[in-house]
Amino acid sequence: EGLGVGAAAGDAVGGDDDVEGLPSAPFSFYSAREFEDALQLVWSRCLRISAGDLGVRRMLVPVLDLANHESVNPSAIYRYDPGGGVAFGEEAGGAPTGDASGAVPSVVLCAARPLRRGEAVTISYGAHSSAHFAQYYGFVPTPNPFDHVGMSLEQLLGYAQLAPPQGEPRGWAGVAARLDALGLPTDELKLYACAPDERAVLALRAALCSEEDAQMLAEALEQIDMDCGDEEEILADLEAHFGESEHARTPWIAAVVAVACENAEKAHETSLEEDERMLRAMSADGSGGGGGGVRTEKVP
Repeated sequence: EGLGVGAAAGDAVGGDDDVEGLPSAPFSFYSAREFEDALQLVWSRCLRISAGDLGVRRMLVPVLDLANHESVNPSAIYRYDPGGGVAFGEEAGGAPTGDASGAVPSVVLCAARPLRRGEAVTISYGAHSSAHFAQYYGFVPTPNPFDHVGMSLEQLLGYAQLAPPQGEPRGWAGVAARLDALGLPTDELKLYACAPDERAVLALRAALCSEEDAQMLAEALEQIDMDCGDEEEILADLEAHFGESEHARTPWIAAVVAVACENAEKAHETSLEEDERMLRAMSADGSGGGGGGVRTEKVP
């Protein structure tokens, strides 16, 4: 869509009027395309790290950003070291830095398993969907066990073409609002290739059962989130409870998800096969976003 970088910056400093401390000559800014390329470079190389007292930060870490992504079994992991991992000081030829010992905060790359000479050093870029990888990293990992489609509860039930409960004037939107007030998930439910996420199953069950059962599901989810019990036992108890309810049993929930996904795919302007052909064409001619082609495989 383009960004009016120069115009926006000019407005920020008062247009043509002189501003104290700034030159009166016309300002020179990078083009929108150059800005977008730089932004893509940062997006594709920054790391999200839990940095102790500094909280969760996004950082550019030279050399570490050369490691490729591995979805299932990366050969290395990285972590934040508040001090002691690296020391810079007068002996290293630099000015004393960090604390009294010369230690400074650092990001440490560690082998996750024994590595052979010449073996690739890989890390995980995160448990993201393939759409996320394509947009921010310019490639789609294969396989990607974390790939999913996100839908709201209202969208999911709408695509499934189920009739909302009688007496609910707002339809499925009203049901979703009621479940949201109970603390049940209703936005961005994750549908994986093999099965829907457990939270999506709980939300669908709550939408298709009585208000009393929906309250019970909300309490079960709270127990899981608060780690107040064994998750497998809680889910097994729910399965046993809903075994007598036809519209809340797992096979029925799976059928609802299958119909919804089929109708959602039909609603897209392009088919999966057409999307794959476009990705291959973009990869071949280098017309992908951020100045590089979209790859359907990671770089060797």
